[in-house]
Amino acid sequence: MKKLIAVAFVALLALPSAFAATQGQRGGFEIFQGGPQRLNQQTYFRLVAANKQIVLQSEAYTSVAAAKTGIMSILGSGVATAKVGFSKNRGYYFSIRGLNFKITATSEVYKSKSNVTRALKAIQTLINRVKAQTLKQLAAK
Repeated sequence: MKKLIAVAFVALLALPSAFAATQGQRGGFEIFQGGPQRLNQQTYFRLVAANKQIVLQSEAYTSVAAAKTGIMSILGSGVATAKVGFSKNRGYYFSIRGLNFKITATSEVYKSKSNVTRALKAIQTLINRVKAQTLKQLAAK
């Protein structure tokens, strides 16, 4: 499986539009530049559900290639590295750490810890679907 992920990673670096194809009726990753208020020109990614809701937002990256590395980290580990947190001003959320142990992406805020648990299961299903779509598209090329 690691070899397959490595092949997918190399292919994604070579194909800038590969992730655009993972979006669609079932959700997927989007890569974009600028923060929420477009105050910077950093590169980010987000995982969007089928209902167009943003369920994960990445940390800032210096390039598209670095953002794709973050996506590959999430495709590789899924939510296994997720850590649930609580902010008394906001509510419950979770962060996913990459292979470098740094936070790769953070979820939206949830009202309860049980909602976070349900969200993690749904996001893992979405990640598995995106991984399967991406690998299928790469195999077809």
